Amino acid sequence: MLSVKLPHLEGWNNRRREIAQAYRNIHHPRLQFQQPEPGAESVYHIAVVIPDDKKAFLAHLDAEGVGYAFHYPIPCHLQKAYAHLGHKVGDFPHSEYLASNCVSLPMFPEMTNDEMSRVVDVLKKF
Repeated sequence: MLSVKLPHLEGWNNRRREIAQAYRNIHHPRLQFQQPEPGAESVYHIAVVIPDDKKAFLAHLDAEGVGYAFHYPIPCHLQKAYAHLGHKVGDFPHSEYLASNCVSLPMFPEMTNDEMSRVVDVLKKF
């Protein structure tokens, strides 16, 4: 299976970058988009946004029929697998904030330009 998919990887990664760029081009005071570090090139496995009001944002996406997900709702230090390290809520506030507030937007290489434009339009209307 992987040998069939591997030749498409570069094209898929480039398409994800195009979609992420379309999202990042939205300059919206209520939405904070992930930004790549200088010199880094992400393949955008996910496209994350942090809204100023998560509940209102999710209601807006629901009303407009745009899907979303929560890919990492529990920060690593609070997961059962790492309980032996003894970390507690408050030890890594930045990670906890991101886990509680990040929303993953539609992101897949087969996304059409029309689908991408629709999501962008819905985000702009928030």
